[in-house]
Amino acid sequence: MSGVRARLAVGLGLICLVVLPLDAPGGLRAVVILPAVLLLPGAAVLSFVAIRDKALWAGLAVCVSLAVEAVVLCVLLWLRIWHPDAVAAVLVVLSVAIIVVNARRSRSAPASGEARQPVAGALTDAVPTDAAPTAYIPRGGVGAPTAPLARGDAGVHTAPIARRTGGVEAEGRAGSPRPRVAAVGLLVAPGVLAAVLFAVSVGRVDPGRMGQYGMLTVLPATWYLALALLLAGAVAVLTRPVVNRAAAAGYLFGIVFVLFGTAPLVYSVPHYSWVYNYVGVTRYILAHHSLDGNVDIYQRWPGFFAVAAFLSGLTRTTDPLVFAQWAEVFFVSVSALLVSCLGRSYLRSVSLGWVAALVFVAGNWVGQSYFAPQGLALTLALAIYCLLVEFCRPPGRGATAVADATTLRRWAIVVAVLLQAAVVVSHQLTPYLIVVSVVVLVASGLVRPWLLVVLMAALAVAFLIPNLHYITSHFGVASSPDPLQNLRRVDPYGATPLPGKALHARAGTALSMLVWLLAAAAVVRGRLRRRPGAGVLGLLFVSPAILVLGQDYGGEAIFRVYLFSLPWAAVAIASGMVRSEPRPVPARPAARRARRADSAVSVMPVTPVQPVLPVVRARRVGVVALACTGAFLPAFFGQEELNYMPAGTVAASDYFYGHALSGSVLMCAAPNFPRSYGPNYDEFIHMKNGDEPNMLLNPDLRGRDLGPADVSTVVSEIRKYSSRGYLAFADSGDAYVRTFQLAPAGALGRLEAAVARSPSFRLWYHNADTRIYALADAGAVGAVGVPDAVGSDAVGVAKYVRLTPAPSRATDAVVTSGPAAATASLGRP
Repeated sequence: MSGVRARLAVGLGLICLVVLPLDAPGGLRAVVILPAVLLLPGAAVLSFVAIRDKALWAGLAVCVSLAVEAVVLCVLLWLRIWHPDAVAAVLVVLSVAIIVVNARRSRSAPASGEARQPVAGALTDAVPTDAAPTAYIPRGGVGAPTAPLARGDAGVHTAPIARRTGGVEAEGRAGSPRPRVAAVGLLVAPGVLAAVLFAVSVGRVDPGRMGQYGMLTVLPATWYLALALLLAGAVAVLTRPVVNRAAAAGYLFGIVFVLFGTAPLVYSVPHYSWVYNYVGVTRYILAHHSLDGNVDIYQRWPGFFAVAAFLSGLTRTTDPLVFAQWAEVFFVSVSALLVSCLGRSYLRSVSLGWVAALVFVAGNWVGQSYFAPQGLALTLALAIYCLLVEFCRPPGRGATAVADATTLRRWAIVVAVLLQAAVVVSHQLTPYLIVVSVVVLVASGLVRPWLLVVLMAALAVAFLIPNLHYITSHFGVASSPDPLQNLRRVDPYGATPLPGKALHARAGTALSMLVWLLAAAAVVRGRLRRRPGAGVLGLLFVSPAILVLGQDYGGEAIFRVYLFSLPWAAVAIASGMVRSEPRPVPARPAARRARRADSAVSVMPVTPVQPVLPVVRARRVGVVALACTGAFLPAFFGQEELNYMPAGTVAASDYFYGHALSGSVLMCAAPNFPRSYGPNYDEFIHMKNGDEPNMLLNPDLRGRDLGPADVSTVVSEIRKYSSRGYLAFADSGDAYVRTFQLAPAGALGRLEAAVARSPSFRLWYHNADTRIYALADAGAVGAVGVPDAVGSDAVGVAKYVRLTPAPSRATDAVVTSGPAAATASLGRP
């Protein structure tokens, strides 16, 4: 770790230790403590090696920190120990101590006769100027590879070179000329203008006006113009002979923020109804400080939820809605950064690495990076791939070669196993897909040793064995041996969606096919040109398809296959963006003189490699970026009228879990309701299918008008699950029924009017977005809420609901802990 990074890390750790015991506001705690716990544990682990590439260091630091915390917190939860502040203090103290010790050892290394050698980040399209230091290896060490690239290596070897283009250097090192003001202005002007247009656009979006085309029709023209400027700026920066890394990162993160940050800025609560299941598990941990594996599968794989509860506890919040709202931006940003590093390591080019990240962002339409275990698991998987490709190549085949390459490889293996352990305790599927990819990397000769595969597979299997009975009894290990059957999505409603939904579905399919076809074309082109590593890329982006050989993954197998193939497909597509074989670039005379002068010291200089510079075609990058983004918009935003959760609906869900009778069931009039949101969700009937129970699963209540004659059928549906029941009518469900045409227009409204008049129900809770009725004999009394409410302070939104007196707790008791809570949930799957 560099001296600057070490000093910043120590300073951040000390400030965190000062703030931790204070009763500071949640905002201040978030600003100080979150960066510390998200960076310092990983920085301590990375301090054992020198990583010059700032992007790689940042991405790995965050991922390793999350992995350390996930593993530690899971162990503590299994031991029923929960003290977030104490855990954070111990982690910060240990991290700071390790960083200080390693920083002192690094400074004293030259005195002992060992030259400091950067182990990563030496690869770039344009690197040191004449004043930049030259890397050396002690006598007897292994020099840089001079032979042609061996099997398993990919792309071309771009050794350190110095090349100015437009006065702008790729990195601002000491002694390099200052960039021209005009050149810098041309780089940043589109981004600045895009930021202004985006800020103006967000305030003009009205989610209440969304129709069958989702958010596409309510986004103003200035929003689309902002996105176009960012794409144009990104293409211009990435296709320059010398890539300005700061500008590339700025444009990439700008695109991520526009695409994935619009919804959090427009909505007051997180979108996606199923997110609230995961929020509920996090709230359970915050309330109970322990786990119950009999509740659901999430508490058997608690890594993600433990970290989310840990961060919530440190910021003094009992409801992690803010984390849930911005999780998608966070996970996509870190994943894009890691894909850029993966592309840079694999293709031997900084510019192609950033192109791969751009394709990854524009192709990530499946919406699996939200607040859920899958988002964390995919991010950690990318960190594993970066580690292995960067540090675990056989000697003489990697991006860097150092005297103690074996020690470096062992360090990388340990860190990769740690990351795999965090994935294993967080997600059921991802560990096995990681193993498949690692098998391809090792079998191709790109990565060594085979011990990696053994360790990672052993971790996954060892954790599965004690949970195997639960999996087989509730879900099944394999669904069907027919891959075509596993690729199909089963629609339980037999819906006939509106044309807007057909566009959404076709756009997602078209984007997936486009990404796979472009990747396949790039692989074939690379094989025809005999580029090393092209065939391995093809195997890597095809390998996730092994999932469909035995599992439909709840109808989501095709989406998971695409999600895990996307990073490798993006790298493959980036490899096809080169105009021709890269041209050699002669070394500068001043650099040669510097090497001769330095040869007088008692070290052996690195053998220079003929530098080459890949020429990235702007037209290809622009066309691919435009095509992917054009399909991404309807695929991702085209269903936002369904993904949007009104704040009142979330408030109603929160109130239900806080006041309804234990052991009761919440029957929804339609799908698309935020279920299992309360910290005591285990006390209520909940099914593994997120939409169940809802009355439209009964075919007798679909596709026809509804009225008083159907009230008895609804009562019967409720009593299938429990004698204590509630019926919810929500605007989010109305949107679902209208979009998929599950019932004639106004049918749900007429049924609700009949329910309101029926002696079998009484109004129990209502606000502007949701009404909840209780069975007359369910023990609930009175109606609460105000007609024009749009939110509740219970869910932390901007506007508040003032509730009228709640039902009597004597008749509407809630069991929140103890043995009664464990047995209250009847009919649990």
